[in-house]
Amino acid sequence: MKVRKEITDEEYQILIEDNNKRLAELTKEKQTLETSIGKSSTALNVDVLNNELRKFIASPAITPDLLNKLIERIEIKEDGSSRIYYRFSNAYISSIFFQATHSTQRVF
Repeated sequence: MKVRKEITDEEYQILIEDNNKRLAELTKEKQTLETSIGKSSTALNVDVLNNELRKFIASPAITPDLLNKLIERIEIKEDGSSRIYYRFSNAYISSIFFQATHSTQRVF
């Protein structure tokens, strides 16, 4: 519109400023929503994990069902050593389950 001389330079600057303000508002709103979604998702995952832990504590035997819920995959290397990938990303929690799975009775 500016190139076609349909608006003045002053009107163009006002439009640009308005668009930039609106873009900044929308970006801030997006960040707020993403943070909110992340928190609720994390809270949900923690609740699910807590429920699974309560079940495990009540009956501390590792069943195939429990293993499927906790372990994403197991890789066996050529030398026979294994690497376990848990379904949660917190390294501290992973280390707790690593210790538990190597010292708990297995039911198969």
